[in-house]
Amino acid sequence: LRSYLGKDVTGSLRSFSQDKGGTLFIGLVASLTALFYRYTGREDILFGTTIASRDHIDLSDQIGFYVNTLVLRNGVSGRDSFSDLYDRIKASTLEAYTHQRYPFDRLVEELDLH
Repeated sequence: LRSYLGKDVTGSLRSFSQDKGGTLFIGLVASLTALFYRYTGREDILFGTTIASRDHIDLSDQIGFYVNTLVLRNGVSGRDSFSDLYDRIKASTLEAYTHQRYPFDRLVEELDLH
C-alpha cells in the first residue's frame, strides 16, 4: 500500500513535530497510530521499524549491512488530544531507542514467540 502526503501536509506535520521537540518520523508514527485507533478502536498499537546503527566500537570499521527491528508500542486513548498522543509516542519511541542494540530475533527466541 502506498500513499502520498502533499508538501503542505508534510510541512505542517514537520513544523508541529519540531515545535514539540521531535521529528517528522515521530509525527508520522503518531498520525498512523491515531488513524489505526480510529479504524480499529484498539488502544494498543504496535509498529515494527528497522533501525541501523553501529554503536559498538568494534563495528565502526566493518563493511556490511547491520539492521535490527525495533518494535514501537503505543497506547491510545480516545480522550487524548493529538498533542498528548504525540508527546506519549515521542517518549516511548525514545525509550525504545535505548534498547535498539538488543537483537529482535533473539528477543523473539528467548520469549518463545516463534
